Amino acid sequence: MLCCNALCTMAKYIRAVYLVVGTLMEAVAWYSFFHINQTPIAWVIFLTCHGTSAYLFALMLLPSLPRRWQIRDSLWLLTLFNLFLPLIGLISLMCVLSIMEYLDKPKPRNFFKRIDALTPINFNTQQKARFGAGGAEACLSQKHLPTNIRSEAMLYLSAQNHPQAFQTISHYLNDNDDQIRLLAFSLLSQKEQALVRELNENKTKLERGRFNTRFDEAILHYRLAQLFWEHAYWQLARGELRQKTLKQARQHALHAKSELNDNPNLFILLGKIHLALDDEKEATNYFIQAHNKGGLDQRIVPYLADIAFRKGEWQQVHALLSKTGLTMTHTKLAQIISFWSGASHDTAY
Repeated sequence: MLCCNALCTMAKYIRAVYLVVGTLMEAVAWYSFFHINQTPIAWVIFLTCHGTSAYLFALMLLPSLPRRWQIRDSLWLLTLFNLFLPLIGLISLMCVLSIMEYLDKPKPRNFFKRIDALTPINFNTQQKARFGAGGAEACLSQKHLPTNIRSEAMLYLSAQNHPQAFQTISHYLNDNDDQIRLLAFSLLSQKEQALVRELNENKTKLERGRFNTRFDEAILHYRLAQLFWEHAYWQLARGELRQKTLKQARQHALHAKSELNDNPNLFILLGKIHLALDDEKEATNYFIQAHNKGGLDQRIVPYLADIAFRKGEWQQVHALLSKTGLTMTHTKLAQIISFWSGASHDTAY
C-alpha cells in the first residue's frame, strides 16, 4: 500500500516537472520568435523549444485522458495539437484537462462478498400482483430500472420453483450490473449444489456396492435416475451436457427396472426421460406401461396428449384430454384441458 502511494506521489511530481519545464521552454520559444531577429538560428531555437514544450505538455496531459485512450497514438495527437495551437489555446487545453481530472474522478467499484446462501423470501400478495412471472421477467429485461427492483424481480422468479424461471435467470449471468450477475450466479449455484451434493453421496454408495439385496441396489439406481433427471429438468445442464445427463438418468432407470418392474412411477420417469431425448415412440411405450401398472391418469395423460400434439394428431389430443376428472385435479392444465375437451378439434390451429 505504501509503495502504491509513493508511486502516485512520484507521478504527480513528474507531471509537475513536465509542466514547469514545458512552460519555460514555451516562454523561450516565443521570446526568440518576437525579440530575436528572424535569423535561421532564431527559427531553430523557436521550433526546438516549441516542439519540446508541446511534447512535454502532451506527457503531462496524457494521464488525464480515460485509461483506454492512454496510448502512443494519443500522445502524438496531443503533441501535434499543442504544436499547432496558439499559446492561449494551449494553456486553455491544459487547464480544462487538468480540471476534468480532479472533478470527474471515476466512482469506486462496489465489491461484493461471496454469497453462500440466500434467505428464502415470502412474497406477499402485493408483490405477487406487482410482478407475476411475466412481469418479473419484463422488469429484469429493463436494464435502466434500479438494481433493487431488478433483484426483487429475480428473487420472485426463483421463488416460482419452475425450470423456465431458472432458464431465464441463467440469461443474466453476463449482465452488466454486478449485483444482478452475482445474484443470478448465487441462485443457480444454490439450486445446483443441493442436487450435486446428493448425487455425489448416492454415487459413492453405489461404488461401494454394500447392498443387502438387489432390491436395495435398484432403489439407489432409481434415486440416481431421479437426480440426473432433475438436473436436466431444472435447466442446470444445457446443450451436450444435458443430453449426457439424460442418458445417465435413462441408464440408472433401466438398471432399476429389473427389480422395480411393478412401480408405475419408474415407468413415468422413463417416459419423461425419453420424451426429453425426443424419442416419442419409446416415451409413449413407457407411459402406456405406467398406465397399465396402475399409474394415475392425471400424471400420464398430459404427456400422451403432448406427444399426440407434437405429431399433429388433434383428435387424439381431444380424446385424451376429455377423460373424466382431469380438469378438477390438474389445475395447472385446467385451461388447456378445458379448451381441448370442448368441441371436437379436427383441424390444426
